[in-house]
Formats: sequence, structure tokens, C-alpha cells
Amino acid sequence: MICDVLSEAGHAAAHQLSKSGTSAFIEADLGDSNNISTVVEATMQRFGRIDILVCNAGIAAATPFLDVQEDEFDRTMLINVKSTFLMCQAAAKRMLENKARGKFNKGAIVLMSSTGAVLGSDDKVPYTTSKGAVNSMMKGMAVALGPLGIRVNAVGPGVTVTDMAKNYLLGDREALEAALSRTPLSRLAEPSEIASCVAFLASEDATYVNGQTLYVDGGKLSLNYVMKKEYLLAAKDLDEL
Repeated sequence: MICDVLSEAGHAAAHQLSKSGTSAFIEADLGDSNNISTVVEATMQRFGRIDILVCNAGIAAATPFLDVQEDEFDRTMLINVKSTFLMCQAAAKRMLENKARGKFNKGAIVLMSSTGAVLGSDDKVPYTTSKGAVNSMMKGMAVALGPLGIRVNAVGPGVTVTDMAKNYLLGDREALEAALSRTPLSRLAEPSEIASCVAFLASEDATYVNGQTLYVDGGKLSLNYVMKKEYLLAAKDLDEL
């Protein structure tokens, strides 16, 4: 079950996935808590059970700290934190209805964190605050739900070629070069590279992984300074991103 505010893109994704399995789409704004129960119940009606939840909804804005308005902060926390909390709570209750499989496995939850959870940014303070909260929430849920057979983990991407990155980064060559200077692999991540790590954490290959954030960042968090210029992508490659 795919849930999003983008109806056309959501239906298209569900159609594509239907070629290799069964999928459905429901349009919902998770900023409205009333929609969360609607999504969960629609999933139960369509598939009969919930085994995996991936909380991927998120927003970010590039606003200097002193210019951030209260409504921007509140909206970021609403989508990135509160909706995640409520969706996990609602889905976990349904997962507990599942008969345990394998190593006491009733379900798996994967949250979307970020390297921003542990690194500061002068123009994304609400966003980094929200992702720090996601990491803490994940740990608390892992402790609470682990004994019940539900694993909870998170993936923390580095800069990834998503619509969000395209809007706030890829149109600014200076910002792109700065991001690459902090990435030892000297490139941005593809969405598929993040998705494969999410799939791993939700799979039977990760049945003893609980309460962890897997950072998929090209080595960003391991870098103390910045990469030397000779290691950065050539100007031609930058223009193609």
C-alpha cells in the first residue's frame, strides 16, 4: 500500500509495482491525524494484515535560522515527527495481531532519518531538529516493541537525487559542490541505493537488527574535514546531475 498526497504519482507507482506483485494506492495527507487510521484500515481491508511499515513522508525548507517562522517549524514537526509517531502506533497495533513468524517476528518498522540528525545546518534547523527526534523516537519504539516481536530501525541518507534535493540543491552549483566536498564517494546517492537498505532492514536478513540507524551517506559522517578538490567530480559531471 502506497500513501501520499501526490495522487497522480502515487497511482503511477502502484501501477508499476502491480507488474511484479499486488499493490494499491491511497491519497492522504498524514499531517491530518484523522487520515492515519483511514490509511491503516484501508490497508487491512485490501491486504488483510500489516507486516512492514516504512515512514518516508517528510518535508524540508531552506530558511536561515533567524528567519524561520513558527508555522514552518510546526509544519515540519507535524509531518516529520508527529505523523510518524501516530502512524507507527496505529500500524504496530495491527502488527501485534499477526502470528509470530521466524525469530518471534510479527513486523518491522523502518523510519527515515538523515545525516542531518547528527550534523547541524544553518538553514535547515527545523528539519535537522525533526530528524534528531526521529532517531530518539526510533530507539524508544525499538525498546517498547522489541519484546512484542516488532523491530524498529531507521535509515539515514546522505544527499540523494530526490525531488527535494533537486529543489534545494541541484540548481545551485556552489551548494552542490559543497555537498560533494563532504562526501568521500564524490557523488550523490540514487534513490534505489536508499531503498535497498530500507528493504534489508525490513527483511528476514535483519531479524536481529533493532534500534539502529543505518547511515547511507557515502562516508559523510566519517569525514572530519572536506575532500580535496582533485577528488571531486569533474565540472562536466556536475552539470549532468
